[in-house]
Amino acid sequence: MEKHFLLAEDDEDDIEIFREATQKTGLPIVLTTVVYCDGIFSSIAVAPLPDLIILDGHLPGKSLLECITEIRANEKLRSCPLVVLSNSNYRLTREESYRGGINVYLQKPYNFGVMEDLFRRLYYIDWSSIATLTSDEFYALAI
Repeated sequence: MEKHFLLAEDDEDDIEIFREATQKTGLPIVLTTVVYCDGIFSSIAVAPLPDLIILDGHLPGKSLLECITEIRANEKLRSCPLVVLSNSNYRLTREESYRGGINVYLQKPYNFGVMEDLFRRLYYIDWSSIATLTSDEFYALAI
């Protein structure tokens, strides 16, 4: 079953790595990318609603929490699974993100095999039965 992932990421190298990792999985993942948080809302006006939104932890223009809050306030995106991939792993940022309504906060993997595994997991997880996951719980799930 084809799934649409919407990636909000401002680093072109990371975008290319994410594209390669999703292709390498061999799974039917359509990856749409935007650079700014506001791009998420522009994207849903012209593309199918995403099955999953992946946010970079440091997007230009808005704080991570502002972006999460706006996504959760949007009627069309309110129930969409929301994953944060970040270079940082600050406890306070993680806690604020979970309170804001994300489903999982993960550090960006820098190993291509781990990145591919991450996208496989994102594809196969039944998000309708999971409210939130810690990073450890996410990687412990059998897929």
